[in-house]
Amino acid sequence: MSKLVAVTIGIGDEFRAYAEKAAEKVRDLCGIEVRIIGDEHLHLAHQINRGGVNDLKHRVWTLKYRIFDIWPDLDAVMYFDCDWRPVRSFDATAHFLTIAKHYDIAICKDRTNEHCEGLKKQYGLPHSYMNAGFFLTNKEGMAKVSKVFFERYNRLPKKWGDQCVLNQILDQFKWSPLPKKYNVQDLYSQAHNSEVLCYHSHSNFEIYRGEKQDFDWTTTVPQEIAAIEGLNHEWSTALQHLMELHFIAKHYKYGDALEIGTFKGHAAAALARACMKVDTVDVNTGHAFANRQAITDQGRWPVNFISSTGKDYLRFCAEQGQTYDLIFHDSFHGDSVIPELKFAFDKVLKPNGVLVVHDVDMLNLADLLEALSCEHHTVSTDFKGRQLGVFYK
Repeated sequence: MSKLVAVTIGIGDEFRAYAEKAAEKVRDLCGIEVRIIGDEHLHLAHQINRGGVNDLKHRVWTLKYRIFDIWPDLDAVMYFDCDWRPVRSFDATAHFLTIAKHYDIAICKDRTNEHCEGLKKQYGLPHSYMNAGFFLTNKEGMAKVSKVFFERYNRLPKKWGDQCVLNQILDQFKWSPLPKKYNVQDLYSQAHNSEVLCYHSHSNFEIYRGEKQDFDWTTTVPQEIAAIEGLNHEWSTALQHLMELHFIAKHYKYGDALEIGTFKGHAAAALARACMKVDTVDVNTGHAFANRQAITDQGRWPVNFISSTGKDYLRFCAEQGQTYDLIFHDSFHGDSVIPELKFAFDKVLKPNGVLVVHDVDMLNLADLLEALSCEHHTVSTDFKGRQLGVFYK
């Protein structure tokens, strides 16, 4: 019966030490065997000349495509760079063995930024730009991948060495994307820390050297929101509805959110922790000012505080062509606000976006639905009887 084995690279004394640290984490938290590609395997690296100079770094990166040449006894492999590590316990065999056996290679998306989008366009990729620092594979699958990889390596453009080459040949194989939680590179933008399974960053080296404290991987989103002052205020949205808002926002991850009515900032915190970029508007930003550090977790989560009325800011957005994937309205309530909600829905909300309205019980829901021409909506009630309406465009 085949088993899953983890493999990493540690060339040179410094990186060998990092690889040993990462391997220890994988053994302890994932419960699988780990093997390390070392200096004794460097002769198998691809011969590369960049500008007439042999580039050791780029040569080392090619060794991951020699895993089954080095250890022909292996069948299914979880490869990871030595700056990658699990941050909590999970059964890697249960998570990965079937995937590793079924696909030639399974891999995670790289960062969500302009640089990676630029590489996607430059290489004409039909898929997202993927990160080669963590993947699953098997002997037959890697034989296919490595054959094409080494045949085409010297002829293809490669800003980031093997990773760029792999991206350009990926669609020739049976491959699958993996959830980003297995290879999170940027905290506070790709996932909340409590949802991260594996972290991939040179920050791990600083942690191994004792120069930096490890991150808080245990505090949950509701715990962070509950710790922000004022949650029990009569005007504050109930934690139940804040978490509903958070889970709705996760469907628009990396998108833009607008909150109208900041108050103490709990909803802004819930939206930001769903990895949305948040603009929050209130005529009185003083309520949230004292909570600013807690709302943003010392500036780590992107929240932009704007002093304005909701009506004025929505008009400004419409004039400037600024649109949002999600709009949360928790300002003035009652039937008089229906025209403002309609304007937001029609002029400022993106197609397929969502308008979330707090205290929807204080207006005539039938009139609002008619104004929005909304076919799909939900309404939930908190412990005080207040209602949260969700309206999809």
